[in-house]
Amino acid sequence: MTPTQSGQIVRFHTPFPDEDSDQLYVILEYFSDVENPRAFIQALGSGMILPPTTTVLAEDLELVEFNTEQV
Repeated sequence: MTPTQSGQIVRFHTPFPDEDSDQLYVILEYFSDVENPRAFIQALGSGMILPPTTTVLAEDLELVEFNTEQV
């Protein structure tokens, strides 16, 4: 499922070969008022003081589904 709002936990549905396919991101801002919706994301669990952020196309992301018992 494609993300639609800020606060959702996502991952790339087809990461590059040298990227971690299990890396999770949180959507900080979701921009739906443009022709191609975009999301401003921040990496989770990176261990960095200032985790990396970037803006990507929302269609490149998929929602991570989990229940609260898994957390």
